[in-house]
Amino acid sequence: MPGLINIHSRTRIPLQASRASACLIGYSLGLTASLTYYNDQDVPVDAMFVYPVDESCVVVGFEALVGGRTISLQLKDGPSISREATPTTSQVSQPISREATLTTSQTAFIVDEHETREIFTVNIGSLPPYETATVLVSISSEIRNGKNGALRCTLPHICTPSFELVTSPEDSKSSLTSTNYSMGYGTEDASFTTCRNLMDIVQETAINPFPYEFEFQLEVKMPCLLAGVESPTHSIRVDADPYARNANEVFVTLAEQHTYSEDVQVLLYLSDPHKPAIILEHGDMSLSGYEEYVKSRRGFKRLQREKEEKPSSKVDYLRGRLHKDLMHHAAIMLSFFPDFSSIPPRDPSKIPGNFIFILDRSGSMSGANIAGARETLLLFLKSLPTCCVFNIVSFGSSYKPMFSTSVPYTQQNVDKASADIKKMRADMGGTNILSPLQWVFSAPVTSGYPRQVFLLTDGSVSNTGTVIDLVRKNAYNTRCFALGIGPKASRSLVQGVGSAGGGAAELIQEGERIQPKVVACLKRALQPCISDITVTWRPPAGIEVLQSPKSLPPLFPGDRLVAYAVLYDMLVVETRPKDEE
Repeated sequence: MPGLINIHSRTRIPLQASRASACLIGYSLGLTASLTYYNDQDVPVDAMFVYPVDESCVVVGFEALVGGRTISLQLKDGPSISREATPTTSQVSQPISREATLTTSQTAFIVDEHETREIFTVNIGSLPPYETATVLVSISSEIRNGKNGALRCTLPHICTPSFELVTSPEDSKSSLTSTNYSMGYGTEDASFTTCRNLMDIVQETAINPFPYEFEFQLEVKMPCLLAGVESPTHSIRVDADPYARNANEVFVTLAEQHTYSEDVQVLLYLSDPHKPAIILEHGDMSLSGYEEYVKSRRGFKRLQREKEEKPSSKVDYLRGRLHKDLMHHAAIMLSFFPDFSSIPPRDPSKIPGNFIFILDRSGSMSGANIAGARETLLLFLKSLPTCCVFNIVSFGSSYKPMFSTSVPYTQQNVDKASADIKKMRADMGGTNILSPLQWVFSAPVTSGYPRQVFLLTDGSVSNTGTVIDLVRKNAYNTRCFALGIGPKASRSLVQGVGSAGGGAAELIQEGERIQPKVVACLKRALQPCISDITVTWRPPAGIEVLQSPKSLPPLFPGDRLVAYAVLYDMLVVETRPKDEE
């Protein structure tokens, strides 16, 4: 149920109008949505905007118009916020790692990205009865590949909730309300917005009690020719500039009225999807403008006044400003979608890899959960390729690896692992997932043996965001899968690890067959891949390149390589030492 909600009753505030304007440049999508909500009650309501984000999506702008007030967003670090504004407990549910201030003429509000890093929330204050609130939210994301290299552009569900005619006021309430009250979440204050409750809210299907106005437009600018544009969900109109020299830019709108039944999807087919593409975006300053800007800084002037100035001091000063001046410099987006069909098929049993299984053996895993985990591990172990290396790490309050390092897949090692698995019990105390992951990531990766980690757990942890961040930071050399065992497994943890780690996530419910879920994970894990990828940049003299990510992850079938580079002009200094040439 993403969108604007009533904090106290946990019901949705109806959407009155939705206008989505998007621009797709290469494989990066910028979307601005104008969402107007209407308070149909005769009393004011405290409203909160809730929006789920994933690994490929980030909120870059937010503004709200409520009761004659304009609330605009300014991103700041958490410590800066605590010095400038101290919100009351009714304004914010809990402290979060990444925050921003929302300022109005009257007060300060808090915008949170919750501990899972998957929920963006803003408390926008009181919405008067029979009044509207308009939210302007800007989102930037990388779009995903469809089949055969097609690009799939999907409008967020927050823009196109389903429409369902209700017969009574009670029916208009979300089913989540009654469910959460029965689970003990029925307090009438903002403390209900804990991370777990918010995950329940955003996973609810958004249903609007009445039809709403809807407008959609998508501008497409591709680095190569387009072979076709279609929508599997809506009738669309595709227009192109009649004076355009080639068909790489189009404008997409709806040809018929929105039916409220499905999210808008647009598929774009490229004429040569496997050809590498580079997109250049200039900074907000010219080279000469940036030179004047740098030389006007006090730090640079101080260097000029120093009598014993070292030749490299100005270069060091510029390098120290790289992240501060990011928006002033040109940036490059490199994209490559390799064609795996040209690679001869290989026997999955002969594909090398380093497979590490991390098993939750905390007290909560007792009974059916640990039995299911043992069955899952044994099935994994029997299905591994014979040319791989493997290891098993148990954890609870502490962690215990079966082997000091990954060992070859020999009959002796498999027999030992099988015997140890059958003896495993849920006897290791609490649930500390972070420590075993840190131990795994601290080991170097062996060339030619892509490291793949499988996390098996039944519960949740208090530091979900920290765990997901750690997985994300190591995704360049380690692929992570997550399997949640039992009904209490944290969906946000399991799905977050699978998404951030570039693998997959599976939830195994009580009584559900384990084998299909394990086979699905293994099928994806045993695909051939391209590893040890590097990009060699050859910029002009005097230009330095900062690449992100620094190390590139392995590419599996269906994956797209995306690398970014920021170009820094180091010739703004008057002299350069020879060792910097």
